[in-house]
Amino acid sequence: MTARRTVEVLVVAVLAGVGALLVGLPGADAAVVALAVAVVTIVVRSLDEGGEHPWTDPVPDPPDGARPAVSVLMWSFAGRDGKVSEAALRHLRRQAARRLAVRGIALEDADAARGALGDRAWSVLAGRGALPTLPDVAHCIHVVEGLTPDRHERHP
Repeated sequence: MTARRTVEVLVVAVLAGVGALLVGLPGADAAVVALAVAVVTIVVRSLDEGGEHPWTDPVPDPPDGARPAVSVLMWSFAGRDGKVSEAALRHLRRQAARRLAVRGIALEDADAARGALGDRAWSVLAGRGALPTLPDVAHCIHVVEGLTPDRHERHP
């Protein structure tokens, strides 16, 4: 604020304080009125000052499959008590079934699927009842990703 505006604010505040005293307010109350008028005057006068905030260019979304997308997907798996949600587990089962099918293995063929996935990953996919923990699901995701050697496979 410039010196001229500061003087203007002080003059308005003093006039408001003197006016409050003339109306019959005690000195402390008149000082509060003067201070309130000074603050309101500063706010009203400063609304017209300053330039507009320039909009920055938006950050482009990362491409599909980029690390942030994987991180967000992994966090979406988190359920209660360190267990994954049932919806996330169903999604993982669909992906595993699709990738096993590329190898000619049906997820329902327990022996062949267990052989391709390993015991730990199979227990995550075939387990009924208690939901698996996040570390078990992370291991299963790693195994399922390794089922398809071509990372650029076509998705139906």
